[in-house]
Amino acid sequence: MIEVISAFSKAVGHLSLAWLIGGNVFLLLGGRSADNVLHGWQLRMVRTFPWAAALLLAATALGLMANVAITAGLPAGQFIPSREMLEAFAFDTRAGRFASFRLAACVPLLFVAILFARSGSATAKYPAGALVFLLAVVIGALGPVTGHTSGYEERWWLTPLHIAHALCMYAWLGGLPGWIGLVRTVWRSPTLERSSYAARTLRRFSYLAMFSMLVIVSTGVVLAFWFVDTQGALLGTSYGLLICAKLVLLAVVLAIANHARTRLLPAMETLADAQDFYPLAVRWITIELVLAAAMLGLGSVLSQTTPALHDQPYWWLPLRLSYEATWIEPPTPLIVTLGAGLVLAALIIIGMFRHKLTSGRRIGVACVGAFGAIMALWYISVPAYPDTYRKSDVAYLTVSIANGITHYQAQCVSCHGTGALGDGAEAPVLPKPPADLSAPHTALHTSGDMFWWLTHGIPDSGMPGLADALNEQDRWDVINFLRAFSLGYEARFLSYRISPGKPWLGAPNFYYENRDGQPAQLKDFREQSNVLLVFLKQNDQQTIDRLNQLALEQSGLMVIVVSAQKFANLSPRITHIQNAAEEIHLGYELLSRTLSNRGDSTRIGMDRSHMEFLIDRFGYIRARWIPEDESGGWSDSALLMQQVTALSAEPRILQPPDDHVH
Repeated sequence: MIEVISAFSKAVGHLSLAWLIGGNVFLLLGGRSADNVLHGWQLRMVRTFPWAAALLLAATALGLMANVAITAGLPAGQFIPSREMLEAFAFDTRAGRFASFRLAACVPLLFVAILFARSGSATAKYPAGALVFLLAVVIGALGPVTGHTSGYEERWWLTPLHIAHALCMYAWLGGLPGWIGLVRTVWRSPTLERSSYAARTLRRFSYLAMFSMLVIVSTGVVLAFWFVDTQGALLGTSYGLLICAKLVLLAVVLAIANHARTRLLPAMETLADAQDFYPLAVRWITIELVLAAAMLGLGSVLSQTTPALHDQPYWWLPLRLSYEATWIEPPTPLIVTLGAGLVLAALIIIGMFRHKLTSGRRIGVACVGAFGAIMALWYISVPAYPDTYRKSDVAYLTVSIANGITHYQAQCVSCHGTGALGDGAEAPVLPKPPADLSAPHTALHTSGDMFWWLTHGIPDSGMPGLADALNEQDRWDVINFLRAFSLGYEARFLSYRISPGKPWLGAPNFYYENRDGQPAQLKDFREQSNVLLVFLKQNDQQTIDRLNQLALEQSGLMVIVVSAQKFANLSPRITHIQNAAEEIHLGYELLSRTLSNRGDSTRIGMDRSHMEFLIDRFGYIRARWIPEDESGGWSDSALLMQQVTALSAEPRILQPPDDHVH
């Protein structure tokens, strides 16, 4: 209930701001008029501003109380927060301080709006109108400062985009009632002067509306892409579906606006034609106003809805689109190219020759384009499940990978084999051969796909569901293992030389205790230093001496040694991890296969005694040296430092790898 009150107060506040901003802009576009009828219309608009300011004040106060109640977790029956709660929210939280400032700014806005309305002129006292406009703009701009975009400090530019999006929405929406009022006024009492005034004002507003729409659409697309990053987020979350609803309304609004600009406005340029088109124009723009208000209402609900980035999607369609999973399979490239060609050809024909084509031929061309689109989309679609876009609750950690290996060996070996190559003892009697889990196809399925299969099984293949044997965390552990295992086969081409500018393999994170006994993790070195991660099972003095020398060079490289062994002569500059050495070793051992050594097909791991991984400062494994498979390598420290220097000079190419698999 409190959430509904909050959304309602925001919707009322948005509509009030739209009228105070857009109505003022529309008056400014019209300019002064000596005509009594037009002057009376202007005064009627101005006299509504105090009511809008009063509504804004009440809505802002109601919204502030609702936010306090939501923050404090008050039930609906105790909606009114205590004074202590209000003070704590208003002074101790960022959102509260900005909300309090907005509320305070509403008071002078109401005072100036009353003075403006009592001035007796909409234009002679327009400095008061300008002050109403500026105060409303300030209040409108403060709203996004406490919205979803403000929570991403590393994406500070999202908030200015959100402000521009909101202000342009206000300017366009708030001008529509003025548009309707002016046309109705001139329609009831037409003269040449009034018709010319209306035509000039509407033409100016048309240009403003076009600019506003450009900003609204462009900023909206950027904001939507930031908060909705997958198909699942768009169609499988409340936030994404609300955005879809806004897009549908926007498409209709754009069609109406285009009709008004290309058909109605030219017909209203002269008095004779205008009389016939005034009532039609009012009906169309009224529909546009209603749809625009609905969009603003959806925006209010969006502000109360958990962003798709932080919500758990539910995929309700049987298919999803996946270019990566389908493009490698012929004849997909040919069919998709052909389908895209048909769509492009249909668009060109309709765009260039629509006035020369009969309605039947236009429909025929459109059907050809639609057939091409359906054909292309069908070939890049793959089966999907309710959990396809489900987000993992278990981080991609080496301890999770190690646990996943244990669960795999207990539950999956009989079918998929001891080496996970699909050659288990029961494989010959199954309806379909078990999947080779080393193949790249495991990386083409989402983690949600695999979670669904582990939970419910794959009946056609004979794979049973494991929900009774493995809890949710266990299943995510298995998925983390499967990802690392499959990526290990893809990573065979890694060597002791980096591929400049091509990060792709995220380093599994791990936790450990530092020398002071404090908790630490591999991620702590992100944005700070490149990391040389060394795994040793034996006390190799030559390797220890080389690492000690590297640690002394202070060259932007942090050396971490993972080993259960104690090394008395290890430099204090080197971080030595002993307490979690085994699980970390298991996780990284999966990534140690080379082109010359795929490993034993009857076991999961590689049984490495010495491995070295070079991880850049953004969290990606960029090079790797396996001494038993590659002679030389980083035994020459100068060669290693060349790679480190190159990495230090690289800018951020990709965002750091996610904490969870996808």
